Amino acid sequence: MLLPTKNRNCHLHQEIIVKPKGETEDFN
Repeated sequence: MLLPTKNRNCHLHQEIIVKPKGETEDFN
């Protein structure tokens, strides 16, 4: 799910992954 291109947002992406899928879609 974490793309190497988005390494900068690695921390942000990790937090999003911890949240439910519904919340993840909000970010996408």
